Amino acid sequence: MKYMIYILVILMLSVSASCVRERADDCKLPSRLVSVDSLMQRDPQAALDTLVGGTLSGTDLGDYYTLLVSEALFKTYNEQQMRGGLMEAVHAFDSLHALYPDSDGYALLSARSHYMNGVGYYENDSLVPACQEYLTAIDIMERHFDEDQLVGYKAKLMALAYNRLVDLYSEYILPEAGIYFGRKSLKYNRIEPTSKYGEANILYGIGNNHDICEREDSAFFYYNKALEALPDKDNGVYRKTVASRALLSYIMNGDSQESIKQINEAFKDANDEKPMSFAILGYIYYNEKEYDSALIYLNSAFETNIISHDTKIRCAKYLIEIYNELGNTLELNRYSNYISVNMNSNGERQLLVSNLGDLFHGFVRSHDVGSRNSVIYFTGLSIILFAIMLGASLYERRIKRMLGEQMKLEKQMKIEERVDGAANSPLSEEEMLRGFYNEPICREILGMVCYIPINTRTNYS
Repeated sequence: MKYMIYILVILMLSVSASCVRERADDCKLPSRLVSVDSLMQRDPQAALDTLVGGTLSGTDLGDYYTLLVSEALFKTYNEQQMRGGLMEAVHAFDSLHALYPDSDGYALLSARSHYMNGVGYYENDSLVPACQEYLTAIDIMERHFDEDQLVGYKAKLMALAYNRLVDLYSEYILPEAGIYFGRKSLKYNRIEPTSKYGEANILYGIGNNHDICEREDSAFFYYNKALEALPDKDNGVYRKTVASRALLSYIMNGDSQESIKQINEAFKDANDEKPMSFAILGYIYYNEKEYDSALIYLNSAFETNIISHDTKIRCAKYLIEIYNELGNTLELNRYSNYISVNMNSNGERQLLVSNLGDLFHGFVRSHDVGSRNSVIYFTGLSIILFAIMLGASLYERRIKRMLGEQMKLEKQMKIEERVDGAANSPLSEEEMLRGFYNEPICREILGMVCYIPINTRTNYS
């Protein structure tokens, strides 16, 4: 049986090996750019200075150079400036990935270029193409790499791509998608953190989507987890988490003063980020009908450029209602005109939300099919191995039975040969006598005779 086990182990290893591709990486890149790429993971600004203002500036280093410049601009909070070149890089790396399908390097470059192309689309408010590019980047990574290979920078890229989807779907009020992608992002961020604030930011995003769904307990849970994950309080993630939690607390218990106090405390030393708090403070004062304070904060929020388009629209709606209450027709018309010009029509927004929803559901379905296929594959493999083991066991039992029968037959043949030999070979008188004395019954009788005391003579008369 042990030999059959060895055979089965070898078979299983062979099957497993057939599922793992041998990848001979054909990706050859300029060493100077590889060094800059490594630098960018530690210091994006230094990498950008080297690429744009340093020794590499003006050098025609092709698509890899274009990709690195795009990433460096993004990581240093600058707008994309090489959209045409980046789109060419996407096509080039896709072609190389198709030409060298076993190359890890080209697969990673293809995914990175799609991710950065998504960033460019998002900056231009092309949200559906942006979503498609993020999903494509994820799909390339998951198709090419095994799960245990998604570590290091690869895990970081996955976490970043999933978190971009969280932001996109949250903005357009598709919270279930935001929660789904948030959990995926959290998984990879725990393998390779995107930054020291990365986990807290993802937890905040999940909590915000629960907040949108009006799941207050879950929202509070994730907001608190986000605050626990922060190494310090001097960062934007801390401030926006405190503000969102304070607003939710106000909505639930109506304590406006405590919520306002928490928000002001969080933003007191953040002059550049204070406009982020103005919209929330303005809403609280508007809801409390303290219109003088509400106008100050809502107008300040509206005039800034660091809040989202949808937040600015909401501020304009609150301002219209306040000015309507105050009878200020001039200001009312100003904000009404802004909304009519800048707000997407209901039909356009519904179409956008529908397209984003279709992309999300298609992605989930494709992953479910992949999971089912894996289950079917391993179930089938298990059945095959079980059948082999059962067959081996039955075969072994049959062999043992045949060997047992053969041994019995050989033993019987030896006995018959001994009897035949005894019958056919004449024995001498001495041999016959010795044979008689060696018989067990004879030895027993002789033993008894030896122990009988012979003290009297038998009288036969």
